[in-house]
Amino acid sequence: MGLGLFATGCGSESAGTPDSGTPDDAGDGGITSPADGGGPPASFVLGLVLNDGVDERAPRGWPLVLMGIAALTDDVPRVVLDAASLQLSIEDDGGAFQAWAFDVPMPLDGDVVLDDAKAQFEVTWALRGDQTEALPLGRYTARLSLGDQTSPPVTIEVVDLAPTSDPVESATRTRRRAGLEARVALLRADAPAALSAVDTALAEVPDDVALLVWRGKANAAADRVEDALFDFDTADARVRAENDSGEPAVTISENRRPVLERYFQGAR
Repeated sequence: MGLGLFATGCGSESAGTPDSGTPDDAGDGGITSPADGGGPPASFVLGLVLNDGVDERAPRGWPLVLMGIAALTDDVPRVVLDAASLQLSIEDDGGAFQAWAFDVPMPLDGDVVLDDAKAQFEVTWALRGDQTEALPLGRYTARLSLGDQTSPPVTIEVVDLAPTSDPVESATRTRRRAGLEARVALLRADAPAALSAVDTALAEVPDDVALLVWRGKANAAADRVEDALFDFDTADARVRAENDSGEPAVTISENRRPVLERYFQGAR
């Protein structure tokens, strides 16, 4: 559905401007290197992900998040990218560019070095729920570009969701919307708003693991370290009780670790 696509490019140690590459869908067999067409080998890949990467629909009234990714390829030890040249463009079905007023444009200044210590660079753009309410319904195309390199398109279908009486679908919508609201609030350094969104959703979907993790992140951002640890531990226990593989608990542990370090350092 075009939710997490990648294009290859070649970085420069001086300016970081990539040469043109051949895009391919990473979800359909990997990355196509410019070397396949006789050019230099790819040194980085560009990607773009809509919201949580699950659905190309963007409901009006929900936050909308686009995350751009530049990642080092396995066979290149180091590349320097010109972050100021990274651009996000939105077009409607007729090809007209849209001036969406993203509320959380991340700073794009100076060079970004990708190497063994930092193999991936992420930048996020977002619209609040009240901003998406004003978007016209329809299909849009988002692209990420850096210099002469452009990522494959990502489709955004702005929709109005019909009411549902299905409890499973209702819970899913509540979880996804609250997660996006918390994510945007935390990007704006507004921990109270993130906590409010998650607590409201937890009243409808009690003990939901994803929401508990978001509440843990929000509590950590608010310097409520003990509350954050409680949320992560509760989520972890629930996952382990329901899933013998323990795989989702790994992500919880990764979020919990820096909070636990703060706890032992006395940040309470």
